[in-house]
Amino acid sequence: MKLKAFCDAVLKDARNFDFQKSLNMYLESKDYSPYLDIEDLHEDLNTALSTKNDVKLKEVCLKILDIYPFDIESHAQFSQVAFREGNMRLYHLHNFIASCLLDLILKSGDGKDYHTAYKINHPKDEMTVFTYRKKYPTERVSHEKHGKVYDIYTMEDQKRLFFDISIPVFHVAGEKI
Repeated sequence: MKLKAFCDAVLKDARNFDFQKSLNMYLESKDYSPYLDIEDLHEDLNTALSTKNDVKLKEVCLKILDIYPFDIESHAQFSQVAFREGNMRLYHLHNFIASCLLDLILKSGDGKDYHTAYKINHPKDEMTVFTYRKKYPTERVSHEKHGKVYDIYTMEDQKRLFFDISIPVFHVAGEKI
């Protein structure tokens, strides 16, 4: 699902839009590639943010979202640009999408152990959760247990945060969960 089709589907019936179903369909599509090399775009995004260049920020967000329409950070940043431009329709749309996608992660668990690990679909989702919680890691280890793969982070307060990264890892390995 490309960005325009995704946004159009949300706009058509936002109240009843099934983000989980849409995400699952995307994860099974040929377009899903969790480890695409888009680091240059993320560097451009950070540069646009630090220089407060809204034109560049909007452009980079759209490039990222064309590649991965479920990128929470890009929807959130795009919504902020739309707000500053006075485009409330796009502000509300992309803010709503970012909130709903983050909500899917937060409802998947509480991140306290293996059984309640946050389930993520893209490596960037971990950073989104850190930003949301306003807690950042000092250490990371990956671990396989119960037939799943986990990233386990030690946070600044020494508490651990668990992420189930099985979907992107098994996708790259060509396996189904």
